[in-house]
Amino acid sequence: MTEQDFASLLVPLLKAHRLDLSEDQQGQLSRYYELLSRWNERINLTALPMAGYPESTLNRLIVEPAIASTLLDDRPLHMLDLGSGGGSPAIPLNIFRPMFRVTMVESRERKAAFLREAARECNLKHTAVINSRFEELNISVPVDVVTVRAVRLDGGVLSLIHRFLVPNGRLLIFGPRETPPLFRPLEYCQLPGENSYLTLLVKEAG
Repeated sequence: MTEQDFASLLVPLLKAHRLDLSEDQQGQLSRYYELLSRWNERINLTALPMAGYPESTLNRLIVEPAIASTLLDDRPLHMLDLGSGGGSPAIPLNIFRPMFRVTMVESRERKAAFLREAARECNLKHTAVINSRFEELNISVPVDVVTVRAVRLDGGVLSLIHRFLVPNGRLLIFGPRETPPLFRPLEYCQLPGENSYLTLLVKEAG
């Protein structure tokens, strides 16, 4: 299938959420999807079906990060994505918010290599990849936003996220609706998948 096929299926899904897509973004997202498909044949980056651009896969990989981008200011924020794996939500969100400086954290070396290649192929100029367990991260400068998907938010991880964030920093959780300690909820957003939410929280003082 071609980039035009990809766009013909993706654009209506975005429009259903009143989201627009430029030609440049269309090209970047298409390259990301195709690169993920190729690498996924060699290493396990995602369990989602990729062939033929299934609607459920497009929603999870691209539409959900696009929705998340509307909850964040379009200005030079520093975003930290924990457990980046196959690159979503971080890479699509960065495509929709190109002013962001995005740091992706991935413990597995081969997945980190994929993330670096995907950032290059998508021409993301302010993106870095750290090959590390996030429990071992040493962040010298606090970040504005932390995003997580499929990461177990136990007390230790939440304490780290709290420490990484600037005062009033934001935590974005993709998945079941939850309100972890140390954070105050700002908004819950229903996502296309069943029992799938975007939870936007702000760092509490302390």
